[in-house]
Amino acid sequence: MDSAELAALRKLAEREYWDVDQLPAYFDVALCLCLDDAGLIEARHVTMSNVGSSFPREPTPQAWYSPVKVPGTGTTWQRILAGRTRDEFNHPYQVRVSGRGQAELARQRRSESRLGVQGIPGTYTATTREVDSGGRSNASAGTGGLLSTVLTPTAGAPDVAVPKLGGWTKGELVSHSGTSDSTFDRIRKAAGVKPSRAGGVGQQRRFMAAELERLIAAAERGVFRGGAKFALMWRELLPKESATNHH
Repeated sequence: MDSAELAALRKLAEREYWDVDQLPAYFDVALCLCLDDAGLIEARHVTMSNVGSSFPREPTPQAWYSPVKVPGTGTTWQRILAGRTRDEFNHPYQVRVSGRGQAELARQRRSESRLGVQGIPGTYTATTREVDSGGRSNASAGTGGLLSTVLTPTAGAPDVAVPKLGGWTKGELVSHSGTSDSTFDRIRKAAGVKPSRAGGVGQQRRFMAAELERLIAAAERGVFRGGAKFALMWRELLPKESATNHH
């Protein structure tokens, strides 16, 4: 599990379960496939039923299951994430962290507690691929399938996902989030953060926690492609107190 998947799992664990129409936008088919294949999340269908003589209909959740490991249900992650209708006769699917996922989060917390850090080292590379209606890779390109993003660890990437009292360089922030230099500069300008400051210029310029919070806010509220993902990744770097106060 890379740092982006871990951040997504932590977000999912903030609630007992999520209706899919309330999930953050970065929960796409590829991300859910990766987490489900590792046994970290599960889904369930919710029907709208008349309980006794009750009216209007009430949501009736079904059993939790893994769409990847139990394909016989005929329900794919593409169908689950698309099932967002909420009315008298329909209710969105629900998603939660599985028991194995909860154990993995507990393992990560123990590891971080021993190291005295927040976040997990490592970055990832986003690769776009074509998948079929079930979220499986298409063998041939150009078949009109769904385009989705696969997150894979970046070999040799610097381990920067830890709070640093001395701040982070632009290179570290770009590497950890997967953004480009030009997009980072656009976010920095939108945040009103100067490119240089006393004590460091160019590659030696370090962005402190308060500046990083401004970058996160700008990425979230701006029109930057992938801004929500960049904000999520950068928030991993903040000290626990600062990240908590942000919410």
